[in-house]
Amino acid sequence: MDFDVFSAGFLPARHVSRYDVEPSGGDLFERKMRRAFENGTFADIVTEYEKMGFGGQTPVPHECISELPSGKVELDENCTEFMELMLEFTKNARKEIPFMLIGRTDGETNVIRFEKFYTVGAEDMSKLQQQECDPNLVFAANDEMVGDFKATIKSANEVGDRAIMCFGHTHPNCTAYYGTYDTADLRNVIQHDDSIDGVRRSVGDSRAQTVDCVITADGDMDFMFFDEGTEQFYKIGEVSGVGRDGTVQEMQNYSFRTPLPTNR
Repeated sequence: MDFDVFSAGFLPARHVSRYDVEPSGGDLFERKMRRAFENGTFADIVTEYEKMGFGGQTPVPHECISELPSGKVELDENCTEFMELMLEFTKNARKEIPFMLIGRTDGETNVIRFEKFYTVGAEDMSKLQQQECDPNLVFAANDEMVGDFKATIKSANEVGDRAIMCFGHTHPNCTAYYGTYDTADLRNVIQHDDSIDGVRRSVGDSRAQTVDCVITADGDMDFMFFDEGTEQFYKIGEVSGVGRDGTVQEMQNYSFRTPLPTNR
């Protein structure tokens, strides 16, 4: 799923939509991706999936990715309703739908609270429902969203929090491996954090970070984080949302069981 972040004042994202599973070493993201695979626990496993011929969309079983220590995502009432709507769209339209969330951490903890959401316009959403939309839909960040993120960075810093931007998209049930990340998704997890460097510099803050999210057709809301320090991927193992009646509910995440690799 592509995000046109440059048009909204971010740094050029140097976007390559699919990760080459045999990187040449000449690209920053390829080098980071390679080191993450070397540092992680799943290099040998992914090699088996590569043999199926998915190329740059090789499945990466989430079961072999570590959880972020004490990691949790909390969705406010509006974001909860929005995420549930995204789930319904991906079930009905069978398209990958891009979206973004803005929030902040609770101090220096790994608890993230999301308060704002953004996606394509109503006209595009109606086309998605009718399965008439370009499957390679690009979500262009706008000035309002960038302004909201800058404001969140400022207000978060005032109370010791960190601003967080989430790049998300949906995974419809189109292959047997729809319920997990693939190498293209993980490459974008790395890339998205670098793409907000322009905003970081414009507000004089280096603490703002990004996470990614995939909403799968079976109802999982799977958040992923790349740690530049350890050069490893981490999944966030707990997600909760606030319902219209004010009650907090646990949201389904990482329940999909990735099938073993087979010949396609």
